[in-house]
Amino acid sequence: MTNQDDVYEEIYQQLDALMKNKESADAIQREVNKRYTSKSTSFVNNTFDSATVKRPAVPLPSSVSYNGRYDCFVKILEKVDYGSYNANEYVKGHSEALNKYHDQALTSSKDLSMVEGRLKDEITKYNHIEKTNLYVKGYYDGLLYVYRALKNSKDAIVEEMIKTLQRGLN
Repeated sequence: MTNQDDVYEEIYQQLDALMKNKESADAIQREVNKRYTSKSTSFVNNTFDSATVKRPAVPLPSSVSYNGRYDCFVKILEKVDYGSYNANEYVKGHSEALNKYHDQALTSSKDLSMVEGRLKDEITKYNHIEKTNLYVKGYYDGLLYVYRALKNSKDAIVEEMIKTLQRGLN
């Protein structure tokens, strides 16, 4: 039985005990409300918090103008749109990841492969961490956003090189 199953079982036992004692509906409501608002259970974090976030979409490089891979990468990071639906903690975590890797890319703007390596290591580390906290979920989604931005910037440069080579052959 998982921890969450234990929480459900405890809630059901308390409800059964209250109903056997012929408690009023208000007493049952108060007891259930206490359990749902308790931050010690993961039920609140898993069910309600995860419904308040939506992962921002990574824009395609064709929707930005750029000069080189670094410039393309930075412009993709700048186009992040959180919308009005995301929770503040999620946005903080997401933007923290973007800022961290933007700063790292700034120090090695000629070769982003070092940034890619560090990013892959951190994504692997966060794959094993439970993401019930909105900040952590936002940070992890931010890491994935940066990863896709790096991949899209590389793909855009490769596509541009292919077009240039094709024009040269014609």
